[in-house]
Amino acid sequence: EMGVGLKLLQLFKRLTRTSREDHGAHTILMGWLSKKGEVRSTWKKRYFKLTETELQWFRDEKSTYAIGITQLAKCFHVQSGKSTALKPEDIKGRERGNMFLLMHKNRTYVFEAVDSAACYEWISSIGQLLLDRAGELEEG
Repeated sequence: EMGVGLKLLQLFKRLTRTSREDHGAHTILMGWLSKKGEVRSTWKKRYFKLTETELQWFRDEKSTYAIGITQLAKCFHVQSGKSTALKPEDIKGRERGNMFLLMHKNRTYVFEAVDSAACYEWISSIGQLLLDRAGELEEG
């Protein structure tokens, strides 16, 4: 019984989670990243879009709805995989210099970019948005 309710909730979330493009959210950066799963720690390649307010991920670049979204308002830090925050099991067979972490209040996301240049672009773009948001909070 519980299972049906949960499935319906997941379906509803998926349907209401369409890409926010039409809501005037400006896309800052998009591209392929590998993301480490939270529960099953498998890596999945996803197409990502960074807007002023959130990081969205899709199965591919043609998908119209996001299979995942994280609100930047709930994130407080982004850092390179070269830092000590990476656990050895996060790195297995991966290129540390292409990895970055996004700290969310409930979890830490671990990503791998296609190369170090792309990685730097994601870190600096997200970092700038987090800084802008912190600035707004201080002023407001």
